[in-house]
Amino acid sequence: MTVDDVLKIADEGYPDGAVGQHYRALRKGHLHGSNKVGDTLALAVAVELKETQDDLAGEAEGGEVSSGERLLDAISRMETFRDEIEGVIETLRGKLKETPDDESDDVAGGAAR
Repeated sequence: MTVDDVLKIADEGYPDGAVGQHYRALRKGHLHGSNKVGDTLALAVAVELKETQDDLAGEAEGGEVSSGERLLDAISRMETFRDEIEGVIETLRGKLKETPDDESDDVAGGAAR
């Protein structure tokens, strides 16, 4: 399994193929991903997986990495990514609770999903 394979699998789990579009742009040297896709979360996923998978191959003896190792590493990275995003969400929710009612009435319904 290659880095490309891992990114293809990740792209299957993301709406609209945005991870794959950004990854292809990154491979062509476009440091900010695809300008055709405005989804910066998909760009962050593509960058994170590409960099960590490249690092994993560099650390392996002879550059050979098993499919299981690649998938486990990708899962671990995405779980860390999820945890970090959840931390941001919880901090934002905490600040919303501290906001006086007259300032948060318009946003409370959308943030409480």
